Amino acid sequence: MLDTYSMAEVWRKSLDLPLFSDLVCTRLEAATHWLFNMTQIETGDAPNLGANDGARLLPLTGGDYRDFRPSVQLASALFLKKAAYDKGGDWDQPLKWLGIKKPSLTIKEPLSLDMPLGGYGILRNKDAFVLLNYPKFRFRPSQCDALNVDFWRGGENLLRDGGTFSYNAGQEAIDYYGGTQSHNTVQFDGHQQMLRLSRFLLGDWLKTNSKQELKAEERETSIAAGYEDSFNCQHTRTVKLTNQNLLVEDQLSGFKCCAVVRWRLSPGDWRINGHQISNDEYVIAIDSNVDISRLELIEGRESRYYYLEETVPVIEIEINKPGIIKMEFRF
Repeated sequence: MLDTYSMAEVWRKSLDLPLFSDLVCTRLEAATHWLFNMTQIETGDAPNLGANDGARLLPLTGGDYRDFRPSVQLASALFLKKAAYDKGGDWDQPLKWLGIKKPSLTIKEPLSLDMPLGGYGILRNKDAFVLLNYPKFRFRPSQCDALNVDFWRGGENLLRDGGTFSYNAGQEAIDYYGGTQSHNTVQFDGHQQMLRLSRFLLGDWLKTNSKQELKAEERETSIAAGYEDSFNCQHTRTVKLTNQNLLVEDQLSGFKCCAVVRWRLSPGDWRINGHQISNDEYVIAIDSNVDISRLELIEGRESRYYYLEETVPVIEIEINKPGIIKMEFRF
């Protein structure tokens, strides 16, 4: 969308056509800020959020498709009259190709923020980035990803979304990648968060029924949100980020048989030892105030590029009665 409007703005200016309306300009500024805040400055990558068809309208650099910095820099120069990235790099190539002067002013460094109109909370701390998306649907949600957490450190996606894979690879792929099991959240009694009505349509849209506003303090940044689904299952998630760890607390109730919390990890040599999962760099500790009936590492799938998929390790924690599950990601 942003590249489409950027191209339209380039032609508008070239042909000296009337300006976009004030409403369109306001929304383009918001869209530019949105993508800027999602994009990791170290790599240009961004959370594999929602439907992703792998399209890139303006391939004016030789970089990877998942480097969003060229799109952010171009939109920022056009719609904000500021540079998203002051330092030079491949992200400046679209400006050069299209004859656009790089602005001397720069967008302020991204901070922790809450975006309640879309249902996104961003927590930042040094080189860490956390995204919580809570239910705030205005138009046709396509994935069961309520209260999903995406976690990045130094540009590396450590807790990650499954992606989309394909819109036309059969029902099994649609159910998996669009389903709860492809996200870092909880699944109650084996059912989906929202009923799938068709390939592109979900019913029983979730609504956030509890919310703790984002708090950005010197040592800790936090946010919390919760919902109740059509089966009367309740999930409230509290997310806290410090200089040493990411803490996620899930309060789970209303289910009949079981609740399974999943954490989808970056590929690597992750090992499980009791209630701890670790690789050579990080440790993930799991705790609960009720008995954990199952805690294991399984093999999941992810798709970072359209119609391509790879395997990833996934932590599954199962409880069989209402309780609280805590996850601490130490770094």
